[in-house]
Amino acid sequence: MGGMLQPTQYDIARLTGLSQATISRALRGDASVQPQTRARIMAACATLNYRPSMGARILAEGQRAIIGISLSRDALPTDRYVTILHQSLLKELGASGWGVTLLAADELEAGLAGVGAVILIGVNEDDARLALCRSLGVPFVAIGYVDDPQVFCVIPDDDGGARMVVRHFHALGRRHFAIMSSYATGHGPAMSRRARAATDEARALGLSVTRIDALADVTHTLSGYRTVLRGAALLADADCLFCDSDELALGAVRALADLDIAVPATISVAGFDDLPGLSRELTTIRQDFPAIARAAIALTAEARADDPARTVVVPVQLMLRRT
Repeated sequence: MGGMLQPTQYDIARLTGLSQATISRALRGDASVQPQTRARIMAACATLNYRPSMGARILAEGQRAIIGISLSRDALPTDRYVTILHQSLLKELGASGWGVTLLAADELEAGLAGVGAVILIGVNEDDARLALCRSLGVPFVAIGYVDDPQVFCVIPDDDGGARMVVRHFHALGRRHFAIMSSYATGHGPAMSRRARAATDEARALGLSVTRIDALADVTHTLSGYRTVLRGAALLADADCLFCDSDELALGAVRALADLDIAVPATISVAGFDDLPGLSRELTTIRQDFPAIARAAIALTAEARADDPARTVVVPVQLMLRRT
């Protein structure tokens, strides 16, 4: 019994009124396609239930059709942030017909030989992966801040988000600001940027500032919990606490409850990330994970084309909740 014919790029072109060349470029993640045009094409794909053929792309491009995803050596396997970002990348890459492979940190050099480009998650200062990709001539995109104009980067608006939190605390009448930073645990310069921006904004608004470096532990939530328990004296005068990740903030909130310190009556708490499934009650800064993934894929196309490197800053949003 014959089934319905699978939709093609011709069908998408007919539905959208765009050329097949434009459709093809959009599905390859070509940065020359405007975001609104790509959104229109992806909506048509959803309407027609169109799925790009990964096999056809691999036949046409070989290993260049395979995009590697690399996690940093110090990324905890329990990190909810890493999991969500990885899932967003897989979804967006799959929707565009790319082949995807996960490159283990201890086998990265061998893995790079079989990909056309790589997306690096959790980039930190002096990240050896940057030099390795350059030495092997593999195009790459970093998700995380890199202070190098020759590197393609995608970052959430860490500075702007951190400053939003401090302005929110100030508007609540809070005057004694504490910040818990996971930078001391080796989690990378994106975290230090948040801490630095929040500290600068707090001082500009006349708030006192107490810095608390998070203790390293098997999960960032446990780290936040133990840091507050051990550093309770540092929070004695604080009436607001910004943790530069949601997982730290969730641990801190639980520790404050165990210390009988009321949240938010005595101390307001905010995080950063808005992790689905975890941060429902937490005041936090929302990252747009799908937008970060789409930007990384668009930059990957530019890196493969040897275009000039650039940094994409993805907007964030303050989410006001119970803490």
